[in-house]
Amino acid sequence: RSHSLSASRNTSLHDEEPYHQSPSLDAILGCWIGEYRYYDTVGNLINSHKSRISQQRDHNTWIQRNEYIYDDGVNEVLESVGNVDSDGVLSLDMTAMKGVGVGLDMHGIVLLSWTFKQGGFSRNQYHDGCGQYGGDSSSEMITMIGADKRMRSCHMTEKGKPVGFVQILESRKSSMFNSVPVNILPMNI
Repeated sequence: RSHSLSASRNTSLHDEEPYHQSPSLDAILGCWIGEYRYYDTVGNLINSHKSRISQQRDHNTWIQRNEYIYDDGVNEVLESVGNVDSDGVLSLDMTAMKGVGVGLDMHGIVLLSWTFKQGGFSRNQYHDGCGQYGGDSSSEMITMIGADKRMRSCHMTEKGKPVGFVQILESRKSSMFNSVPVNILPMNI
């Protein structure tokens, strides 16, 4: 099955299997504007950047676009088309990383596990503030705070050792995929 990032609803594609329910995954859909803050293992802030994350479902197909906006004017975009299986498990394969996630409850708590791909470099991988990028895997927790705010935390590891963590605060600016222009950044979260 093939989908573009602007996936259009085609009922003939969806007749083969029922919609897989996942209230927590559905709670995080939309276009989110936020800020990533990178910390070392003792809690010192070492880097930050703005973001726009768009997530939508087309039946059991998950469509995601992560855009990172850096202070030096560079924008990085990671796109993915994944799947929500019959157990409600999300699988994603992005440009620089692969992950699986599952919603824990009806209120929007989602746990994800990420592995960064060899040679799939992303500026969004853990950055130590001195030009060094690291981290080969990450665990992430998304927690909804009301209907349109969420906080995310990522624990970054490399070769089995902690290298730091990332805190992300976001506001949903639209329920539509990729509908908020980048020029609204910076913003109040």
